[in-house]
Amino acid sequence: MRTRDQTKVDKIKQAVLDLTSQEGLLGWSIAKLAKRAGVSPATVYIYYPNKDEMLKQLYREYSQKVNDYLTERVDQTETGSTELRQLMTAYYEYIKAYPATYLFLDQFANFPPLMSQLPEAKTGFAVEKILAQMKADQKLRDYHLGTMLDLIFYPLRAVATQTPASEGNAAQLEELIQMVQRAILRAES
Repeated sequence: MRTRDQTKVDKIKQAVLDLTSQEGLLGWSIAKLAKRAGVSPATVYIYYPNKDEMLKQLYREYSQKVNDYLTERVDQTETGSTELRQLMTAYYEYIKAYPATYLFLDQFANFPPLMSQLPEAKTGFAVEKILAQMKADQKLRDYHLGTMLDLIFYPLRAVATQTPASEGNAAQLEELIQMVQRAILRAES
């Protein structure tokens, strides 16, 4: 039995992020991945049985990192406006700090053949849990959770992924936070 070489695994993971950023999830093969990672294709198969399983495993891993990142930055004992600001700011900062990881997660999440194989992905995201709790705590208006997610995160992604990034992004982020707060928060007493 071979031992796990973490350096090779890390190179493979980075190559997945790089190739997905450049060519999309479907634009690369295991052979191309191995070449980018500086390993043989057989080495990739030591750690992952096939491309789909590798992508699903990495999606789970990176999703958990996003969840941890967000939950560490959102204080659910705060007022609704503060909590929503923390959530939106943390998500924006994550996208800016980890653009390749974000792009990988976004492409995977928008690829139904793979997403449908991860039933836990439908309920496992910190963002959804945080918003559901805010709704249960009567901090949010009684709108459908999916609608609120779309209202918050599609524009947020657009602001965070603008190229070239400009100083106007901070102003746009603040404007977006205020718009969302007015749209979905209940009046705070």
